[in-house]
Amino acid sequence: MSSARRKEMDRQFQVALRRSHDRILSNANHRYPTTIEEVMANNPSLSREKAEHVRDLNVRMNESNERIEDLIMRIDPRWQD
Repeated sequence: MSSARRKEMDRQFQVALRRSHDRILSNANHRYPTTIEEVMANNPSLSREKAEHVRDLNVRMNESNERIEDLIMRIDPRWQD
């Protein structure tokens, strides 16, 4: 493999990596409702017990999304000072 081909493949990989990071950040930026009232407003057919379960799940999902954002921000050079 020639040097020029390796450089082209590296450029293609970098573009794919940036796009992947952008998609992950886009998905991780979404936050779910964390109060019973917000959950029930979004899903009026839920019982209070189910709404509490959804709220607990939303809290865990939001925490996971924050960890994912932090990880991408640490490893993606575009976000470095």
